[in-house]
Amino acid sequence: MPFACGSATIYRILKKYLSLAIELIPVELARSDNRPNEPFYKKLDMAVDDIAKCISSYELNEGYAIFAHSMVVVC
Repeated sequence: MPFACGSATIYRILKKYLSLAIELIPVELARSDNRPNEPFYKKLDMAVDDIAKCISSYELNEGYAIFAHSMVVVC
């Protein structure tokens, strides 16, 4: 997840430094570059639900990690 109101595409730069065994899934949060008209989250659980929805189409049956660099999530 990107910095506040930024775009998750910034993390595509990291892809070249990751092992081929690691799949990078950029997540766009509400009010980010690609979703600017959506309202801010009013509660943390709204952000968590949105993130879960964003990654639900991926098969996450292996271990996974979420890297977040966003004040939007904690505001």
